Amino acid sequence: MMKYFTLMIFTLVLFSGCNSKETSKQSSAHTTPPFTVKCKNAALPEFTLDYDSRPSEKEVNALCSCLWDKLIGWEKETVIKLTSGKQNEVSSLNMTAFPARFGKRINECGGDKL
Repeated sequence: MMKYFTLMIFTLVLFSGCNSKETSKQSSAHTTPPFTVKCKNAALPEFTLDYDSRPSEKEVNALCSCLWDKLIGWEKETVIKLTSGKQNEVSSLNMTAFPARFGKRINECGGDKL
């Protein structure tokens, strides 16, 4: 149940945070699934990029490193708790704010351009 909840949060992050493509492009049928990013840093959750994203392993590693470096104190604490199954230890304020902040960090690190 907690994995599902965490996956749901990060899916919402991507749809709200990486929403810079044209609306008409989003409404068209996609034949391939979005690219799933799996960072080697276990504290960072899996997340998806846009449907036409196909970054290289080097680009994924750079994105993951950038994301970890860009996260500030409470964001790092929140992501660690979420990925380790301790959602009940995350304040409702942080739980509400985190998805948008994580999406912003993905954009800052160029994830929306991969």
